[in-house]
Parts: sequence; C-alpha cells; structure tokens
Amino acid sequence: MWRDSCRDLARAIAEPETGARGGDRRFGDLGIFDMLDQADAAMIEFCILFEELGRTAYRGALLESLTGRLAARDLGRRGSEGNLMLLLQAGGVVATEAGPTLHGYWYDVADVGGVEHLAFRVGAGVAVVEASEPGVRLTSRTGIDGASTVTVAVDVPLAGPHDRRLLGSAASALARAEQLQRILRAAEMVGGASEVIERAVAYTREREVFGRPIARFQAVQHALATAELHRWVAWLAVYEAAAAGCLDELDTQPAKSARAVFAAGRAYLLATTTAAHVIAGIGHIDGHWLPAYYARAKALDLRSGGGDGRALDCLAAAGGVPDGE
Repeated sequence: MWRDSCRDLARAIAEPETGARGGDRRFGDLGIFDMLDQADAAMIEFCILFEELGRTAYRGALLESLTGRLAARDLGRRGSEGNLMLLLQAGGVVATEAGPTLHGYWYDVADVGGVEHLAFRVGAGVAVVEASEPGVRLTSRTGIDGASTVTVAVDVPLAGPHDRRLLGSAASALARAEQLQRILRAAEMVGGASEVIERAVAYTREREVFGRPIARFQAVQHALATAELHRWVAWLAVYEAAAAGCLDELDTQPAKSARAVFAAGRAYLLATTTAAHVIAGIGHIDGHWLPAYYARAKALDLRSGGGDGRALDCLAAAGGVPDGE
C-alpha cells in the first residue's frame, strides 16, 4: 500500500508542470515533513519513497529540502520557513591577516531555493553561517542532468557577531541529517538503476536480430545479469542501513550508510552504461528515455563524491582511514 502511494506521488511530482515547489507542497500534504519528528523510525518509508522517485529520474531538490529541515531543527537554526539550511561537505579554517577564516568551495550543489543558513563540518565541530553574509557567494547554474544547482563559496572570519562554530552535540545533530541524506540518495540511485534495468530487459525481448530477440544472446544476458547483481547488492545495502537507522544504530555503525552510497552509485552507473550498450543498436537516442537516467546517474555520482570519494568514505567509516585525510 505504501509503495503504491509513493509510486503515485513520484509520478505526480515528476510532471514538468509540477516542479520542485509543487513537489514540496505535495510532500507537505502527505505529511512527509511531519515524519521528520520520527525520521529514524520512518527510515524504511523514506527509502521506499525515494526509490520510487529515482525511477522517474526526478531532478528536484526534495532530498536536500528534507535533510535541510532536519538539520535546521536539530541545530536550532530555523529560517523564516523553518527549513532553509544547506548541508555541505567538510570545509576548513585557514589563517589570514584578519585571523582564522572559514573557507570552502562547493560545486554542483542542489538548489533548494531561499537558503538562509549553510552548515558544514570544521574538524570535530560544525560551522553555521548565514547565506546573506559578506564572503558567502551562491551562484546559480544548471547541472549536468539539467537540474537547478548552485556553486557555493565561503570565505568569512571565524570570529564574528554570529555563532560560527558549534561543538559537541552539534556535530551529532549534523551527522544525523548527513546519514539520512546518504541513505535516501542511495535509495534514489537504486530506484533509478532498477528502472533502467527493467526497461533495458524489456527492450531486449522486443529487439530481434537474426530472427530472434537479442535477449537470447549470452553476451546480452551476462551484461544485464551483472548489472542486476550490482543493483541487488545495492538494494540490500540501502535497506540494511535503513534498518540500522530505525534501530538507532547508525551512530555506532556509520559504515552501513557509506557502503549503501558506494554500492548504489556503482549500480546506477553500471545500469545506465550497460543499457547504453544494449540499446545502441537503435542508432540514435534523441528523445529516448536513457539520456535522462544516464545524466542523473552521473550527477548523483558527483554529489556523493565520485567512486573514489565513496570508497574513501567507506574506509573512513570502517576506521581504515582517518576522517578528513
């Protein structure tokens, strides 16, 4: 029942005329934002929803809106709408003539619109700055998948009239939002991979060469079977991490969410490239469904750190690499 409802919602918010803001309203109507009060307990439901969204190659920023709301609430930084915080990868502190300065540059960040606060890790703490401060630059652009993104540059003094750096519980609060973002992004990538593989398999059953469907050729079977194996491993990793979230175990087992993103990113890219090889016989793909999924797979791959970045995240979460190195 829940999966059917999520599938209907995903199709509705994927309609061009609905857009991201329409999606936000629909999420609110469904009570998704209210579920953030039980974000850990609702982790499985969130994963199902984003898996279905991934099947539509949805390019909006609902994931960032959800996790931004959670971070803003937990860090006590509510904007005028209560949800306007942008989570960024780790930044740093550099020495300048004016004293220690918060510094960072982030490329191709999903644009949630109307951001009032930025949050990012600095060592063992969390830095929170206002988006309107001098030294904070948000430049709108279009991502490789056609989604609205921003380039973020931060260069502000560590000491100032506002509370820049939070320690202790603040790091735990941000980590909770980051874990949710990781797992739901992985669920979205698994959903995209599932849709691509299913469509590619359906195509091989229709496309005939030498008097029989290409689905009967072993080379095609092996390629799709390998893609499906990676998708299945990623699916298991995502819901293992989601189950750990429901049991409030992610703080002690961070490797599970890192492993989910690593497996899902690899599965989505493999699914789209395999589908491209299988469907290449049509001669062109103008107006075809595949480019949208391939571009989305690449965009999500970049936002999750790329293959090497995800592998390092797995090692760091497992204790094999010191965090930040």
